[in-house]
Amino acid sequence: MKDFSRTPRPEKVEAVNNIKDILDNNSVILTDFNGIDVEGMASIRKKLRETNGTYKVVKNTLLTIAASGTPAEAAVKDLAGSTAIAYSPDDPVALAKALTEFTKGPKPLVIKCGYVEGAVLDKAQVTELSTIPSRLELIASIIGGVESPLSGLVGTLNSMLGDVVWTLEAIIDQKEKA
Repeated sequence: MKDFSRTPRPEKVEAVNNIKDILDNNSVILTDFNGIDVEGMASIRKKLRETNGTYKVVKNTLLTIAASGTPAEAAVKDLAGSTAIAYSPDDPVALAKALTEFTKGPKPLVIKCGYVEGAVLDKAQVTELSTIPSRLELIASIIGGVESPLSGLVGTLNSMLGDVVWTLEAIIDQKEKA
């Protein structure tokens, strides 16, 4: 019997290694881009660049090989159809928000699943992730929460100092008259 196994081509090995690096170092959302034209793909890529994300079409076979033996294996085990991978090293919430904007409309993007910080997310969980405030919004609300009492304290201390100065001026005026 003939042996049909062959050594993989160098470009395929490099592609698998690149995908493996993406899975190891980023938050990842897998999508089905079927039916989206070039203009739509360009707008998705542009929106993801604003969130420091990238959108790349991948072969299911190469993605499955790259994910084998990793926690992401569960996310890619049943992939079918055209697959693109959206990834970002920074904020998974911003990535999910950017992608869910494209799930509405005449040619919607279909979210398949996600892989964030070692956890596999289904479509509903990725959509839910997009409703969480982004990292910047959370930081702004924390700073606002801390700043509000501090500005109140500064105002109170300012008025108390003004009262002390006014009282001292009144005492000085009274002593000068006496």
